[in-house]
Amino acid sequence: MSSVQKFWLDKLHGGVLKKYPDDEEWEDVGTTDLYDQYTDQAKSMGDRYTLSAIQFGKELSNMCPGKERKRLKKPYGREWTYVFPDLETCRKAFEAFIGQEIDWEVGVS
Repeated sequence: MSSVQKFWLDKLHGGVLKKYPDDEEWEDVGTTDLYDQYTDQAKSMGDRYTLSAIQFGKELSNMCPGKERKRLKKPYGREWTYVFPDLETCRKAFEAFIGQEIDWEVGVS
């Protein structure tokens, strides 16, 4: 499994996209925020060559075809944002991508 796939699996297991989540756990997230989380995790796992931000976005689209990249208005200005389908849809898309079912409740207390 690639570092992007491992990162996305962790996000799907945890059900949280943002590093510091607001009220909602599964919501839109800034493209830079999510990419930074990926590079931090990949480097901590010893991956010396992380994907570029563009490659990262393409890989996410492969694993979650319903993902959209939009420039949304925020309180502090406009921000490029990934808008994902609901968590269940994203999990099903990932299962289809890897070709097997996952028990999403494992490790949840």
